[in-house]
Amino acid sequence: LLLAGPLAAQNGLQIDLAGRWRAYRGDEPRFAQPDFDDRDWRTSSLPSGSSNPFGAGGRVGWLRRRVTLPPGSDPDRLALTLGALRDGYEVYVNGQRIATTGSFESFEDAALPHPRTFPIPAGLVTAGQPLQIALRVHRNIAIPPQWRLTDQGPYLLTYQGQLPVDPGEAQFHAQYVRLSLGLVFGAVLWGMAAISFLAWLGDRRRELLWFVLVALAHGGSEFFYLSQLSPSSRPIGSSGVSGFQIALATSVWPLLGEFALAALAPPGRLWWRLAWWTSFGLTLTVSWPGGTAGLLRFYWGTFLCGGLFIALAFVHVWRARGQRVSWEDRLVGLTLGLLGFVHAEDFLRRILGVPNLVPVSFLWGQYQVDRDQVLFTGLAALILAMLIRRLAAERREKQRLASEFEAARVVQHLLLAVPAAVPCFEVEAVYEPAQEVGGDFYWTRATPGGSLIVVVGDVSGKGLKAAMLVSVAVGILRNEKSASPAAILGALNDGLVGHTGGGFVTCCCARFDPDATVTLANAGHPAPYGDGYEVGIEAGLPLGVALGVSYDETSIQDVLRFTLVSDGVVEAANTTGELFGFERTREISSKSPQEIADAAKAWGQNDDITVVTIKRAV
Repeated sequence: LLLAGPLAAQNGLQIDLAGRWRAYRGDEPRFAQPDFDDRDWRTSSLPSGSSNPFGAGGRVGWLRRRVTLPPGSDPDRLALTLGALRDGYEVYVNGQRIATTGSFESFEDAALPHPRTFPIPAGLVTAGQPLQIALRVHRNIAIPPQWRLTDQGPYLLTYQGQLPVDPGEAQFHAQYVRLSLGLVFGAVLWGMAAISFLAWLGDRRRELLWFVLVALAHGGSEFFYLSQLSPSSRPIGSSGVSGFQIALATSVWPLLGEFALAALAPPGRLWWRLAWWTSFGLTLTVSWPGGTAGLLRFYWGTFLCGGLFIALAFVHVWRARGQRVSWEDRLVGLTLGLLGFVHAEDFLRRILGVPNLVPVSFLWGQYQVDRDQVLFTGLAALILAMLIRRLAAERREKQRLASEFEAARVVQHLLLAVPAAVPCFEVEAVYEPAQEVGGDFYWTRATPGGSLIVVVGDVSGKGLKAAMLVSVAVGILRNEKSASPAAILGALNDGLVGHTGGGFVTCCCARFDPDATVTLANAGHPAPYGDGYEVGIEAGLPLGVALGVSYDETSIQDVLRFTLVSDGVVEAANTTGELFGFERTREISSKSPQEIADAAKAWGQNDDITVVTIKRAV
């Protein structure tokens, strides 16, 4: 007995406080006093694991435990270690508060619940006297399950500095490892968000953009939860960190609702959206007026939101019956229906006491997998499959169109063959379409009398549609036997009426005779150039607008070099929008067709370019 005190002081002190504590649901200041009689209180065991030591109801509870120190203990350097009690609490020793885990009323910027060690002030405990420990516990702080450690202890009374290892750090590390699949899940969602955003840039489908926002919010929430798993983090309260977490976690479901409405495209979408946001609004009014009514609104809101998801999926499947709908699209509806079911199932579990049909989470080795992670990952995989399928279909379509354009280009090249050879004239032509195929054309024919007929035309529009109309025009010209430019334009006009699809064709026709006479007729085409000067002729009505149009002929003499261009030369525009114009075209009209086309292209091509020059032999 004489050696007990020195040995205790030398070897340390360790009193296990785990086991039976007195517990009471309620709050009175006298519960902290050492002389309070708590024999009528219920008994609870600590550590409590994941259960509540007070049972249901109430916001504040008390725990009490009386401890007798061994003889020879030093009462002036004691320390109290408590496990991961629920939420915040105050610690009383012999009626005096020695510690608190934050403001007891608001818990602003409080740390996450975890094992803590509190030194007991010297002079508070008297040697040889019992020591009364009382804990005032606040039990209703909304803490996400990712941040709530199971209470594994330890509950010890020791000397200060006797516990070198922080049990809270070890438990948070174990929790981090257990939830670390969330990092993989978040990375997958963010990767899918990037892919979906790139797909949205090319195909502005609303469901892609909504899914981008869903994936960013859900993935960011996973990263944020894990980043706060440490004893030093203080995400509880109305701080900016907590507000960021609440915004991320809360925004997932309304964004997912908008994605579902866009992806499943139900009839009467406005009413669906109104019902969805009304249901979701119920889940945001939990704190007013609070209590049971607030919780009922929350669970009713989640039940209605989940029910709307199920109804959306059902309507989608019902409307898709008998139609050719891709399997990815059907599975998207099924996955959203499952998300709605597990969302509504919380209502059945909380209110009706029905056990979960789909487990909230399950263990895979040492890792925890949540059902939402599985469903959202499946949804992301389906979105990826849909994007791959869509990209493959678009690639096949582009290849098909490319082959069709190539065939059209070859056909157009054959139509615009080498100009006709006439002994008295030298003809050169250049054709530069703005796309693979174009709407410009030129055609030449030699007459039995030694004359040369040249036609240059321009179909309104560009691309394959214009190219098809070019083939119609060239076909008409090949069947026309007249040598009169006015008669040729008249026949071409009557043949094109009703085939232009609301467009028109401009055209200039010229006949070059061996006696140096040039006879012209024009149908809305830019005037030709002779020996560097613009030839004055009537503009005429474009072809294909009305039947029975007649065209005037103009004759000129002694022109050595004649140039016809399409409006792609005159209307070439540079980066500032300035046109190449008639004056620049006139200045280079005596150059070769290739030089004229190159000058217009260098200025800024935005339409098909055709240049035909006819040089008379001297």
